[in-house]
Amino acid sequence: MLSEGRSDKGMKMKVKKRAAVLSTICFLAVCFLAMVSMGCATGAPSTQDMGGSAGATAPASDAVEQIAHVTVEGPDGGDALVDADLTVEEGATALDALKAADVDIVVEDSAFGPFVSSIAGIANEGSNGWTYAVNGEIPSVSAGEQVLAAGDTVVWSYYRA
Repeated sequence: MLSEGRSDKGMKMKVKKRAAVLSTICFLAVCFLAMVSMGCATGAPSTQDMGGSAGATAPASDAVEQIAHVTVEGPDGGDALVDADLTVEEGATALDALKAADVDIVVEDSAFGPFVSSIAGIANEGSNGWTYAVNGEIPSVSAGEQVLAAGDTVVWSYYRA
């Protein structure tokens, strides 16, 4: 009878440990999805329009320009798809810097605002997708809201869950 009580107690502990592990995994998955949604959300139109669009205004002739370094890492750790110093206007965002790179992007509307869903033909899929960091830190705002300072480094990475 005593060993039966111990066995039951051990089983309850295993169940509690499994529940804690599953709760942690679920929490991390939700955090990742929120990070990807917010980190890649932007204020851009549905697809990148390098040629301009109706209603677009030309930049002022006295606009201050700055240099930002942009890297787009390949999803399999191979050569970078983009690795360049780019000239962007003062007040440019991480999304503006990505747009300044010579790479095709697709931006979709989402509940969190526009969302970078593809870079260089590599699309988000399930829990895998594009995220970005500025100077090695993952911002808590969308790429369309993350204003860059001169000399900032923006790295776009394809995250695999």
